[in-house]
Amino acid sequence: MPIVHSGTALRNRLFEAPAQEDDQFGIYVHIPFCSHVCPYCDFNTYAGQSARIPAYVDAVVRETAQWANQFLDRPAASIFIGGGTPSLLTPDQIRAILAACYANFELASGAEITIEANPNNVDDKYCSDLLAAGVNRLSIGAQTLDRRGLRVLGRLHEADHISCAVAAARSAGFENVSLDFIYGWPGQTIDQWRSDLNQILAGEVGGRLHRQGSG
Repeated sequence: MPIVHSGTALRNRLFEAPAQEDDQFGIYVHIPFCSHVCPYCDFNTYAGQSARIPAYVDAVVRETAQWANQFLDRPAASIFIGGGTPSLLTPDQIRAILAACYANFELASGAEITIEANPNNVDDKYCSDLLAAGVNRLSIGAQTLDRRGLRVLGRLHEADHISCAVAAARSAGFENVSLDFIYGWPGQTIDQWRSDLNQILAGEVGGRLHRQGSG
């Protein structure tokens, strides 16, 4: 005879196992909005819906409170705001989401608070405002420095946007910055992948390229 669980009991079971009751956990907030949906993306994303962002942020704030009882006495080690394109949100909207997390969950000391950003959405002021809002890690969706690769992947930025975004983050005071890269995009060669890696390791991203782009 099958065992039937109530909805609440099943949800509790899913969120308790395999973690222990006092284990730390991570908070993920999904932002489904994009200016353009890239052809390789399998995430839940929507283009041309930016007008819905304020209502969505309000809904996230309300729903955050509904999860609080599931994680009593368990500190959150991280908050990750991913997407989609979270950098379409204003710093005040990011601040509202983080405030809801602070109000409803216990945050571990030194918790990592990340937002994903497109290179062409980021400048010095935006980065400074993100820091002021409580973000301490910026994850920049570079994907590749190769112009042909960017077009194959449907990206709307150029390599110099990536460099300028990194430089803006560093200038604003971000000490924790990551770059997302894709290996194996259609037609990519080992030399193109090696070129991406060499430029990153040589410090050219956010350095020399940024100075050229800024004149």
